[in-house]
Amino acid sequence: MGGVVYMSRVTLKDIAQVCGVTPTLVSAVLNNRLGKITCVAEKKELILKTAGEMGYSPNILARSMVKKSVPVAALMFHHNDEERFFSGNGYFARRGASLTFALEKFQIESLLLFYRSEEEQIRKLESLWKKGMIGGVISNIFHNSHLEFVKCLKRLQIPHVVMGHPRGEVLGVCSSENYSFIPECHRRYGTKKAYLFQHCNGKEALFSWENIPDYVRFDHGPITASEEITADPENLIVFLGVEYLLRTKLKIAHPFVLEQESLSCLIPENCPRILYRDGDGGAGKAATLLAEWMEKGTPPPMETHRITGTEVIEKRF
Repeated sequence: MGGVVYMSRVTLKDIAQVCGVTPTLVSAVLNNRLGKITCVAEKKELILKTAGEMGYSPNILARSMVKKSVPVAALMFHHNDEERFFSGNGYFARRGASLTFALEKFQIESLLLFYRSEEEQIRKLESLWKKGMIGGVISNIFHNSHLEFVKCLKRLQIPHVVMGHPRGEVLGVCSSENYSFIPECHRRYGTKKAYLFQHCNGKEALFSWENIPDYVRFDHGPITASEEITADPENLIVFLGVEYLLRTKLKIAHPFVLEQESLSCLIPENCPRILYRDGDGGAGKAATLLAEWMEKGTPPPMETHRITGTEVIEKRF
């Protein structure tokens, strides 16, 4: 008579028996804590391969008791239904996924959280930290804001990485885009003004490019997109994501698409564009830094790590 076969949890002892080593060595290899323990490269590779094939996953509770820390990082992203700056471009999916995969390399699980205000951000962080549910946090913030959140990080003495441009001293990881193509576009097309096209509050909006400092483009108020502006041959309209261009019904005199490689197939044939590859958006560096401070169980020193440049893979005018 058939039935469901229940598989027991794979343990360090199980892996050790298959590899012909001790559970202590297996633990040291899987937790990247060899220290003075000697392990040849071939044996280490065998242990890692066997653990993967057997479907081993670390016991978070057990690790927390041994290391006196929780191997879970809260990933906090700002999102507000009334401020849909990133609507439709997969920002949260890309950033959340890249951070999750980067943290997995250090055997740190991730907890994805959204906040709608700085007050809510602080409240959620304090609750999770005091309950012992997380051992660190990675959060995105906006320019010249979140000063109270930064103070909260210092007060709680929590391992953290902030991605963005915070006001005040804090460990930061910033991704910096290069928008030097705007002057080049003006020279080529004879345009005089440039606008960034986005969806804001569910409506099509434009941000004047001259008021947009590098990266922190949403610090400035938008204006409603209209053909009076978009169809004017003296204006360049920049789309950060081809889906915005394809979605709008407005007439655009000079469209320009700045897009990731993955959606290049959707860009109209004769539309000028720049394709770029931004890697993991700083996720790898952020995960490495957070893992270091979670391992030590201490907050980071007041430093700023700036990640600059993106790889341009196609430039068409």
